[in-house]
Amino acid sequence: MADNYIDYEETQIYGPFAVKKITEVALKLVPKYDPALQYIAGEIDTATVAVGKLLGNTREQDVMRTVGARAKGSQVAEARALLGRFSKHLDAHKKGEVARKLYMPSNLSQIGRTPSRVMLALGNLKTALAAKNCPVHEASSWLKEVTAAAAALAPLVADTDSAKTTRRKLTPEIEAARSSWLQVYQAAKSTVEAVLRLQNQLHLMPEVFYDLAVPSNTKVTAPPEPSPTPLTPSLTQPSPPSSASSSHSKSRRKNKRS
Repeated sequence: MADNYIDYEETQIYGPFAVKKITEVALKLVPKYDPALQYIAGEIDTATVAVGKLLGNTREQDVMRTVGARAKGSQVAEARALLGRFSKHLDAHKKGEVARKLYMPSNLSQIGRTPSRVMLALGNLKTALAAKNCPVHEASSWLKEVTAAAAALAPLVADTDSAKTTRRKLTPEIEAARSSWLQVYQAAKSTVEAVLRLQNQLHLMPEVFYDLAVPSNTKVTAPPEPSPTPLTPSLTQPSPPSSASSSHSKSRRKNKRS
């Protein structure tokens, strides 16, 4: 039983948990290993912070993208409404008076709903309306509206492209940080395993590395509840025999001397 895939968020749970438990469970079992344990615990902490920083940046981007999407949705909806009104305006022309395909498709759904697609439609329409001897009725008035709508949508299209570029750049970075974290985490397991093996305490591995204690394909969202009993193995000397057994032993020795 073990978590066979540790995602970005889970590094922030398994990492601090392992650092804490290495100190509580493995440290001082074999004193000569203590420097190695302290070093690897520090490496886990450093790697966890690195992933966490990039993860925070990703979440910030997600929040900004959600807020931005609402604003974009409103701007896109207004631009599409303008295109819809213009489509009806074209329909009001006499048959053969205008070549509709030069301005926009007959079906608004063909334009799409993304800022870039709507901007492309506005740009094509703007060019067609600005042509000399444009046969569209009230072309100059429509040209002003289309130009204003395109100007309002332009920053949103640029922001969308920038967000996509940032996301593509951030994804490889956080994946590289996760890979480094996994390498350090695996090295920590090997180090702790050596210590526990020397003490015949391998069963404590899941107590140090929580991913070994959860079923595969489980999404972990929080560390486990604190254990009610100490996890550190007992290294005390065997207790002396009880008074009853001691008296019995003394009696046997006395009978032998008799």
